[in-house]
Amino acid sequence: MWKARVLPALAAAVLATVGLVATGGSASAAPLGSTVAVHGSAQGLTITHGQVRGGIVTFLVDTTNEQGSDIAMFSPAPGKSVDNVLADLRDVFSEDPHTAAQGTRELVDDARIFGLAGVGKGTPVMVTEQLAAGNYYLFDLNPVFAGAAPTLTTLQVSGPGGTPTNVLPPGISSLFRGLLPFALLHSLFPGYPTIRNPGALFPVPGAFSLPGAFSLPGTRTPYGLVGRHPIVKLTSDDRFDSSDVLPASGTITVRNTSDTLHFMSVSPVKPGTTDDDIQHFFQSNDQGEPPFALDGPSIEMGVLSPGGHADITYTLPAGTYVLECFIPDDQTGMPHAVMGMHKVVTLQ
Repeated sequence: MWKARVLPALAAAVLATVGLVATGGSASAAPLGSTVAVHGSAQGLTITHGQVRGGIVTFLVDTTNEQGSDIAMFSPAPGKSVDNVLADLRDVFSEDPHTAAQGTRELVDDARIFGLAGVGKGTPVMVTEQLAAGNYYLFDLNPVFAGAAPTLTTLQVSGPGGTPTNVLPPGISSLFRGLLPFALLHSLFPGYPTIRNPGALFPVPGAFSLPGAFSLPGTRTPYGLVGRHPIVKLTSDDRFDSSDVLPASGTITVRNTSDTLHFMSVSPVKPGTTDDDIQHFFQSNDQGEPPFALDGPSIEMGVLSPGGHADITYTLPAGTYVLECFIPDDQTGMPHAVMGMHKVVTLQ
């Protein structure tokens, strides 16, 4: 994801044709439980359900696009329209720093942004968050980087969204409250490559009543009790506040504790890379591939509005990675990463 984030030349094409917005077709309502499979491809974005119940909603995000998919989800703020939000996005990706800064400020006021995720082929993720009733709009940013108009897919969330959704039959849900069963997901979502551990239970936030914690087969991270996941905070001083060591396979909670927009990309770098190396690269204005970058899978927790948070479940090879955010600063228009919002971490 270095290419789409580091090279400023790509920004000029983004949302150049913002007025030509298409809307995705209708989709079926979700079955028991609020779970949506989001699939990106070279042809666009599809979702399994266009309607879910409010509360805890889990998104299974994958792509078959060789270039990856960078899927965003937003809801216009009260009194604002979809067109307002898309116009703001055009400003965010302007080559003019003043306009980009204005776009960031506009998006904070005009939209509530809920991720979702950037994924590569063969590297799916699961994003879990709480959604209130309303209309949400999903689209893939990557075609937009190539100059295409965004195609919006609508997700309708019904109900108050104030409490987690039971996803198990009555009588069983009291024993496994807060857990989302994905037994034999291949049969539920044919071709979906997420299923590294068939039959395992993936947890979602909620009231979990079983004592202790348990681990998914093939992972090292304990699951079970709410709050056990490592937390990465996206702060008001444009920094990542987290442990230096995060799980290579597991779940982390990403919290935007700032008053502006942030996202978190997770990209592999060569062992021994330091934050000083990364800052030196940004200050050099080098437009080429960073000398510390490594080929390999990467993921991204998409843009979160101030106060927003979500859980992201993933599997990456163990090693050295860098967390980065490239949102334009709301005063200078400079990408946050260039201003120092990067953190080298170890995944193990």
